[in-house]
Amino acid sequence: MNHLKTKRSAPSGFTLLEIMISMALTTVLLGSIYGALDLYWRSQDTGREEMQRSQLARAILKQIAQDLRSVVFVPPEEEEAESADEDAEDADAETTESEPVDVDETTAMAVNDLAFYGDTQTLIIQVSRPARDMNYAASIAEAGAGNRVSDLQKVSYFLADPQSGGLQAEVASRYAAEAAATLSYTESRVAAGSIQGLARLEQDKFLVDMADDSGDLSSLAEMTQLMAAEVSYLQFAYLDGQDVYETWDTETYGRLPAAVEIVIGFREESKGSLETLAGYGAVPVHTYRLVVALPTAQPYVVEEEI
Repeated sequence: MNHLKTKRSAPSGFTLLEIMISMALTTVLLGSIYGALDLYWRSQDTGREEMQRSQLARAILKQIAQDLRSVVFVPPEEEEAESADEDAEDADAETTESEPVDVDETTAMAVNDLAFYGDTQTLIIQVSRPARDMNYAASIAEAGAGNRVSDLQKVSYFLADPQSGGLQAEVASRYAAEAAATLSYTESRVAAGSIQGLARLEQDKFLVDMADDSGDLSSLAEMTQLMAAEVSYLQFAYLDGQDVYETWDTETYGRLPAAVEIVIGFREESKGSLETLAGYGAVPVHTYRLVVALPTAQPYVVEEEI
């Protein structure tokens, strides 16, 4: 029966060509999976960053709007001067208006009675904010950060920029020195020459006035907090009900603006993404805008034609 036994064939394996084809297909499949996951991760990071920016922008704009709605300003009374020669035709007193006084950014803080000053990059306002514990100092000498003289506060918004000079540069150098402790040498040099973020000063009006009168920038810098280091763009505009102004102060106009437009921006430093908007020039692509109406402002009245 041996001649009836069949001869078994040896098991066949994969050829080199088949192995190379399977490896190529596996590589393509893994690349497609990684590409899909990478796209998902990028979209998740982009959405998370956008949400964080939106939340931060809402908080910043809400704080600025709250301060603007708390502005305290008493309009100056018009001085009435009677005419030297009174007759029947001109019996009414003539009203004399004071000449406008130009106020710039460097002297705005030093003008003690200036309730509102603003330009395109700076906003300085006087607000009424009573202390909750009513802990007021009996004299200016006893005033301090926790022991105020009155409910009047001075609030300022500006970008901490070492290139601007004055208080902006003082605040920028202060926070750049703090950041240098945690950054590398190269990163600290870059940070020292760039905008540090949105700064906010809020302190008792009399303490700010005393620091201004003495030119003590270090004390003013200590009163200032870096509100948002992520903000690299700040723009203000002022509306009187009809026209838009780049600067506004109560010394010149004798009243508050009807509304204030606020634009803040977040720039991605790695991408340097900027775009040109009408009226703003080159600004970050991530911008947020809010127009705040001042409830204590006088309404805009159009003169009737005679």
